[in-house]
Amino acid sequence: MAGAGMGMMRRGISWTSVPDDTEGLTKEFPDVDFSVSGVKTRNSNNKVTCRLVKNSSGGALLPSVVVEYKAGAVFQEVDAAAGATAHPAGVVDEYLPAAGVPDGSWFWIVVHGPTKAIDSGSGITAEVPVATAASGYIADASSPPTEYDLGFALAEISATETGRIFVNLPYT
Repeated sequence: MAGAGMGMMRRGISWTSVPDDTEGLTKEFPDVDFSVSGVKTRNSNNKVTCRLVKNSSGGALLPSVVVEYKAGAVFQEVDAAAGATAHPAGVVDEYLPAAGVPDGSWFWIVVHGPTKAIDSGSGITAEVPVATAASGYIADASSPPTEYDLGFALAEISATETGRIFVNLPYT
């Protein structure tokens, strides 16, 4: 059975190794605040779908940054913060420590559902589509939608601030 024993792999941490049958595993989590200990505060009634991937970027990947898959390792490894013309793989787990996930470690990316992402500098209006921008940040998406769209803003996000979005990738 794929992912056997993976029930305890929670959000907000990374691992230096994982069982072979868990690479690329998807798992649903409740949309709760994993940064608090004890009883978790509910953010919404949505589920958050995450994928277990390896950081192959050569450096740390920071929380709430949009990342792209490594060529030849789709659904298993990410190797860079996504740029404006990159197909987004997902958003780095917002509950990881501020230093991010070290190179070579395994961690969750959000591929569907609510999470936090960082505005590229122009600010984003609530309930508008968002797309990848430079350095793994997000911006208002162009109209009509493109393959670089990530989802939509759940609330207004001020310039260069982190805010809530709903990730809705078509190929998760």
